[in-house]
Amino acid sequence: MMSRRPPPMAPLGRVCVTTQKAEEGSRGGDEESLREELQRLRATVIALRREEADAREKLMQSEAESYQKDKLLQEMLASAKGGNGVPGEALDQLREDLQLVLHVKGQSFQTRQQLDEKDNKLVTIQQELKATQAHGLEEEVAAAKAQAKAMAEEWQTRAQDGGSAAVFMSLRQE
Repeated sequence: MMSRRPPPMAPLGRVCVTTQKAEEGSRGGDEESLREELQRLRATVIALRREEADAREKLMQSEAESYQKDKLLQEMLASAKGGNGVPGEALDQLREDLQLVLHVKGQSFQTRQQLDEKDNKLVTIQQELKATQAHGLEEEVAAAKAQAKAMAEEWQTRAQDGGSAAVFMSLRQE
């Protein structure tokens, strides 16, 4: 069995520089396409949020209208009298059914309110997280600035003591 030698390495210099520039150029194009995609997604999110708000508004209006109609029906049934061929039990059954429907609608309305409250709470938490993340990043930036300032002061102190080449070599060894 013959052992294979690895292929020779490319010489460092212009080949690596041009490869690096090509990668940076493709990343730039990728960043641009990602930014365009982000803008498109944000526009889609905005449109969907508007659509959701419109649907919620229509739902609220429909529920209010339904509630008024249910009340009117309830009043009509309450004042209805059995006629010829309509047994009293049938009217009683209709009244019970209507009461059941109103009860179920009431539960549905309460559940929807709870869902809306939880959605609002979720939005609030997400906003807090965004603010917290921004605050955390600000703290990291402040720490990095302080570290850079300390290193600059150390560089300046060492440069005054022993020259810039010695400072560079000592920092590189650390």
